[in-house]
Amino acid sequence: MFAIGVNGIDLNDPNFRYFDVQMHAQQIKNESFFDMGIIDLVQCTPEHFRQTEHINNNFDTMRGSRKLCPPLNSSMTISGKYASV
Repeated sequence: MFAIGVNGIDLNDPNFRYFDVQMHAQQIKNESFFDMGIIDLVQCTPEHFRQTEHINNNFDTMRGSRKLCPPLNSSMTISGKYASV
């Protein structure tokens, strides 16, 4: 599981929303990109991290409810690379 957050901003507070965060699924085959659609993100809960004891035990300290997560019981393959230009 992963979470998306912005330091100092509660992404779930409608009074302080400056932008919307979306996650787009793409697939690459033979160097061509295919759009697989938008994955809706939801407010993170301790249940999202039930298999990660350290995060689950420190969810409130880490302000987990201010972050966005993929829906519960969703499954996706994530791959790619990190690069700096």
